[in-house]
Amino acid sequence: MLSVSMNPTLQKTLCFNNLNLDEVNRTAVHRFDVAGKGLSVARVLSQLGKDVVHLTQLGGALKPLFLDLCKKDHINIHWAESGSTIRFCYTIITGAVLSPSEPGGLAGLAEGEARTVTELVEEGEPVVTGTEERLLAAYMELLPSISTVIICGTKARGFSDTLIPKMVHMAREHNKQIVLDIRGNDLKQSLQFRPDVIKPNLFEFTDTFAPELEQHARESGKLPLDYKSMGELSGDEEGVKENVASLALELADKYGTKIVLTRGSNSVWYTDGNTLSEVPVKAIKPVNTTCSGDAFTAGLSAAVSEGRPLKEAVEQGIHCGSLNAGFIKPGTICEDNRELPENEKVKYEKTEVLKSNNKILVPCPEESVNWDTTQNVYIEGENLEALKLIKKNYEKKIKMIYIDPPYNTGNKFVYHDNFRKRKDPNDKDSSDHHHSAWYSMMHPRLMLARDLLCDDGAVFISIDDNELANLKKLCNEVFGEANFVACLNWNTKKAAQGMVTLNMIVCNHEYVLVYAKDSSLFKFLGIDRDENNGFSNPDNDPRGLWKRQYLQRFGKGLPKRELKDPQTGRIFIIETPYAQEKINRWIEEKRILFPKNETQYPVRKEFFCEYKNKQQLVTSLGLHTTKAATEKLYNLFNNKKVFTNPKPETLIAYLVQVTTGINDIILDFFSGSATTAHAVMGLNAKDGGKRQFIMVQMPEPCAVDSEAARLGYKTISEIGKERIRLAGNKIKEETELSNRNPDTGFRVYKIAD
Repeated sequence: MLSVSMNPTLQKTLCFNNLNLDEVNRTAVHRFDVAGKGLSVARVLSQLGKDVVHLTQLGGALKPLFLDLCKKDHINIHWAESGSTIRFCYTIITGAVLSPSEPGGLAGLAEGEARTVTELVEEGEPVVTGTEERLLAAYMELLPSISTVIICGTKARGFSDTLIPKMVHMAREHNKQIVLDIRGNDLKQSLQFRPDVIKPNLFEFTDTFAPELEQHARESGKLPLDYKSMGELSGDEEGVKENVASLALELADKYGTKIVLTRGSNSVWYTDGNTLSEVPVKAIKPVNTTCSGDAFTAGLSAAVSEGRPLKEAVEQGIHCGSLNAGFIKPGTICEDNRELPENEKVKYEKTEVLKSNNKILVPCPEESVNWDTTQNVYIEGENLEALKLIKKNYEKKIKMIYIDPPYNTGNKFVYHDNFRKRKDPNDKDSSDHHHSAWYSMMHPRLMLARDLLCDDGAVFISIDDNELANLKKLCNEVFGEANFVACLNWNTKKAAQGMVTLNMIVCNHEYVLVYAKDSSLFKFLGIDRDENNGFSNPDNDPRGLWKRQYLQRFGKGLPKRELKDPQTGRIFIIETPYAQEKINRWIEEKRILFPKNETQYPVRKEFFCEYKNKQQLVTSLGLHTTKAATEKLYNLFNNKKVFTNPKPETLIAYLVQVTTGINDIILDFFSGSATTAHAVMGLNAKDGGKRQFIMVQMPEPCAVDSEAARLGYKTISEIGKERIRLAGNKIKEETELSNRNPDTGFRVYKIAD
């Protein structure tokens, strides 16, 4: 889902026991949050478990603060540079605010005390020239990967009158679901593109579509116009409802849109066929009603995106708006619920169930190895649920995540997330659909993965050419472009092996995309230099192993230097970057090897013992053949082919070695045949490490005609668990005579309701 707004806000909430004019007043409680209609909608949608991106404009010196607050709220934000300072809004709450029990906590209101909620809004600065074009470019880039567009609020000055209608038009051309929480000409001009739902409040609706009713309100002296006064204009609420109904039903019929009209704490009206129906709003004791309308829009949009009836969508909107009113923080439904009014707590708990699906991890000691002593974990179940469940215990504790997700080859996914399909899923040529499906599957998992990484951690994602570009865009969104580390390639086989193709090209490589949680903190550890890698000592030099390094650099335009062989007197002229003084010293130290004739050039001895950096740099990952990986697994399972094309254990072991310390935790939530677990145990056996692994695998059924099924393996997870057992036994046998005792056990948990 995509939430769009063009007036970002920094919200200051100030709570006073009493507020006295012409005096110094000190707050009992205060908050500082990111806000704005679209951002609050995005935050609540995220709390409802939806995959949502927020698009806005940002600029000025406060932008880093704004983005930092978004990060803390786990809001996936995209923005166009606007050059305008972010505006402030102030909510002032008065009336016996109870002090929180801990610094920065929430506070409730004393029973029976009067209170007021007043909002002060700054007028934002105009955006600079070019902002609209940048915003539209970002919007167009996001559109293909989302299902529902929600456009909220007013525009900052500097945007054209056609911007929002243009966005609605684009969304309609891309067959997106459209929800609008806007007013005025933006709403009037957007209706021609037939949005699915419009949701102004009653005042905004009458102000937009019935200026004469607004004028009547002004003439009657009932200003500021509140929702009760709307009912008094014709003597009672039913009279106003009748007037509004005729206009709303006419618009709904003309433009094929559904209309929802909120009225504060009064019932919500909505078009239902040929009538204007209503849903009552249950009275609650509010704490802060700021952004309750935005929370309503989020709840409504979430239900609409799921295809639920409009009445149910309105009911969910009301529920979310009521939850928001129970918190001092604006635009939220999932804060600490200790301050929620008692009669709303049950509903709040239901919303939390909606967010987590109320899943639990069930221990399975009978399928585990060394349950009482092992630190390794194997979780059988859907990985999105698993990531949510382990977040409490492992947030910011994972050093390395390696995943080998399903590549987007047009086949059906076994990861059935709730995203809206815009193409026929049976059409293998529907590339847009499959890219969107793959994107929708990956995005929420990477968002949770980011939260699990420690500050100096990184994620490694195996991918092929098919989704590399899309994956990089996705990772830029989730982790930020600044946290891109590398796109490493590795060869899957030595050569094409005689294959003939249409264009005479064979791809024998794949990629590992690397993103850090924070690139300023992450670095590869590297691997120890191999003494056998080009080093030898054929002349028994007392300084030890050495290898040849060339001095000559052809065609570089470098200075010419003179080298004189002290034994023969022969002089060699070479082009080299090294200073003459340094070359003369190397000759004196007998570091230069002179050739026997003038057709060759002198070389320099480079001694292993003199390397200051004992680790080699990480470049290409080299050759790790999938054929060898398949054969190794074949041999491990007693010459039975239970799994095709596993990732090479050598590849993952190398990545773990150059990335993690001996006590780090490694997570793989697309674990397949559990190659990562095998690699971690093998590396621990090699260097005495105590690394821990967490594997997650869905119990995906084995193909009925597969050898694995014939051998009695019902699911991929059964193969993975058995591989860890077999590999663990083999590693224990191989290390039995050493002092090392690697942890080859694992605890099995299964996800259940």
